[in-house]
Amino acid sequence: MSSTSSTRLSDELVDEKKFPGSDPDSSEVSIAESAGSAPIKTWWFRGTIFQAAVVGICSFLSPGTWNAMSATGAGGAQSPYLVNAANALVFGLMVFFCAMGSTLSNKIGLKWSLAFGCSGFAPYAAGLYLNKVHGVVWLVLFGATTCGISAGIFWSIEGTIILGYPEARKRGIYLAVWLALKSGGQLLGGIINTALNIKTKVAGSVSSNTYLVFIALECLSPFVALLLSEPHKVQREDGTAVVVGTSKDGFVKEMKTVGRTFLRKEVLLLSGFAFYSSLMGPYQTTFLSLYFTVRARALASLLSAILGISVNFMFGIFLDSRRFTLATRARVSFLVVAIMMLVSWVWGVAIQVQFSKRAKAPSLDFGNAGFAKAYCLYLLYALNTSVSQNVLYFYIAAISSKDQSDIGRLSSILRSLESAGSAVGYGITARKTLPHTIPLGIDIAVWGLSTIPAWFAIKEIGVSLSGGYEDEDGARAELEQNAVAKGEAAATSGPL
Repeated sequence: MSSTSSTRLSDELVDEKKFPGSDPDSSEVSIAESAGSAPIKTWWFRGTIFQAAVVGICSFLSPGTWNAMSATGAGGAQSPYLVNAANALVFGLMVFFCAMGSTLSNKIGLKWSLAFGCSGFAPYAAGLYLNKVHGVVWLVLFGATTCGISAGIFWSIEGTIILGYPEARKRGIYLAVWLALKSGGQLLGGIINTALNIKTKVAGSVSSNTYLVFIALECLSPFVALLLSEPHKVQREDGTAVVVGTSKDGFVKEMKTVGRTFLRKEVLLLSGFAFYSSLMGPYQTTFLSLYFTVRARALASLLSAILGISVNFMFGIFLDSRRFTLATRARVSFLVVAIMMLVSWVWGVAIQVQFSKRAKAPSLDFGNAGFAKAYCLYLLYALNTSVSQNVLYFYIAAISSKDQSDIGRLSSILRSLESAGSAVGYGITARKTLPHTIPLGIDIAVWGLSTIPAWFAIKEIGVSLSGGYEDEDGARAELEQNAVAKGEAAATSGPL
C-alpha cells in the first residue's frame, strides 16, 4: 500500500472517530462520553451553527413574515373578523399536523419535511392580497388551509432541529439566534410596513404592496430549507452524535408513542402553559387592529420585533450561563415570565374596560391622549408571547430523555398545544358581536389555571429532571447531590 493511500485511510479513520454521527450506519456515541472534551474542528456546512441559521432563515422567510402581517393587527386588514376566522382554520389544522411532524420526518427526513413545511405560507399571503385588492374571500380560506397543513409540519420540525442539533451547552443561545432570525422576518416586515404606511393616519388596512413583498419572501423559503443537513451528517464541536428520535415506525405506532409521551406527568403539567402561550396572541392582535391607526400598527410590528430579539438574547445568555444551576435558571426564568404576564393582565384590564365604555372605539395615533399607555401595553403583550415560547423550548429540552431521542415528539406535542391555543383564541375573537372583555377574561383565567401546574414541573428541572442538560458542568453534580440527599433522608426516616 502506498504512503498516499495509507495517509488517506488514516485521515478517514480519524474523521470517523471525530464524527461518528456523520455516517448513517455508524454507532451512536453517548453524550456523556464526550461532554467536556475540547472543541473539535467542524466543516461549517455541517456545523450546528449553520443548521440553526438555516432553520432561522426559513423562520425569517415563512412564519416570520406571517408574524409581521399578524403584528400589524388582523394580518394588516381593516377588519379583524375574516382574518381571525381564517387563522382559526390555520391553527385548527396545525393541531393535527404538528402531531404528525415526527411521523413525516421518519418517512422523508428532516430536510424535506422542513421544505414541505415552508411551502404553504405564500398562498395565504396571496389570499390576503387579493382580498385587499378585489375582495376575494375563497383564496383567504384556501391559503389558510395550505398554511395550516404546512405550518403544522414546519412548527414541529423546527423545534426538533433547534433543540436536537446543538450541543447542550449552546442550546439557550441557539434558541435566541433562531428566535432572533424568526423575529427578523417581523423586523423586516415592520420596516416595510412602516415605510409603506407611514402617512396613513387613520384606521384601515395596510398598503397592498406590503403583501407583494411578503409573497416574494415566502416563495424563497423552501429552497433555503434544502440546505439543511440530516442528523447523521451534522458535526458537533464536542464530537457527539445528533439523536432526534427518528425511526421507521408506521403512522399508527408512532402516534401511539406520541400519545404515551404526552401522558408523562411533567408533559401534562406543562401542557396548559403551552396552550396558554398562544391563546393570548389573537386577543392582543385584535386589540392592536381595533384601537390604533395603520401607521401605529405598522410601527408596532417593528418595535415588537426589536424588543423580542433583544430580550430573547438576554434570556438565552442567562439560560446558557454556568454561573447558575439548571434548577435556578429554570425557576428564575419562569418566575420572570409569570410576573411579566401578571403585570400585563392587570394593566390590560384597566385599558380594555376604559375602551369598552366608549360609545365608539378609539383610533389612536402618535400624540393622542392615552396613546402611550395603550401602545406600551401592546408591546408588553407581544414581548410576553415571544419570551414564553423561548423558555418553553428550554423546558422541553430539560424534560426530554438524556439522549434526546424523544425531542421530536416533545416538540410536536408542544407545537400542537400552541396551535390549539391559537385556534381557540382566533375562534373566540372572530365573533364580531362578542364584547372584547370576554376573550381578555378567558386569557387571564387560563393563565391562572395553567401557571400553577406548570410550576410543579419547572421546580423538578435540575432536581429529578435534566434531559439533554444532564451532562453540563455542574448539572450532574447537582443531580447526584439531590439523589444523595434523598437517600440520606430515606435512611433517616426508615424503620431503624
